[in-house]
Amino acid sequence: MALNQFTDRLVEHPGRYTLTDTEGTVMGTYDLTRAEGTVTEEGTPLNAANMNTIIGGVNELDEKTTGCIVIETYTLSGMQATITPGDNTVYIPYDTIPSSLFEDDPFEAVGIVGVQTSGTGSSNLRIRAFGVSSGNRAYIKLRSEASADITPTIAVTVLWVRSRFVR
Repeated sequence: MALNQFTDRLVEHPGRYTLTDTEGTVMGTYDLTRAEGTVTEEGTPLNAANMNTIIGGVNELDEKTTGCIVIETYTLSGMQATITPGDNTVYIPYDTIPSSLFEDDPFEAVGIVGVQTSGTGSSNLRIRAFGVSSGNRAYIKLRSEASADITPTIAVTVLWVRSRFVR
């Protein structure tokens, strides 16, 4: 979204004001001039030329970064995993993710935003952690309090982030 350029305000009598009392009676027209004393720092003038330099930089950055960050979520439903008693780590099989999510750009980061388990033995599962390991492998750490192996159904909602920087 390109920002509009600034323009300077042009008037016939800059610094001229009309003084009106609270009853609406015009008391007169006056030219005001600054009486600031010693100026120790002139400062940056607030004018169209200086503001448009900023606008130009913002617009250029906007053009370079439009569409560069794509965030999508996808829920993997019906994933089966054999969970043994104790601690387990389940890695998300990326080959089950539709390739249409990636278009022409590989994902740069991935995070898990939700995990649900259902089916046989799922009441014995405690989700301890989930996230991304080195190498961008998404994982879920589970603890099974069941006395034998269980095969629950796992649904994982994955957050995919791709970046497409224009250089």
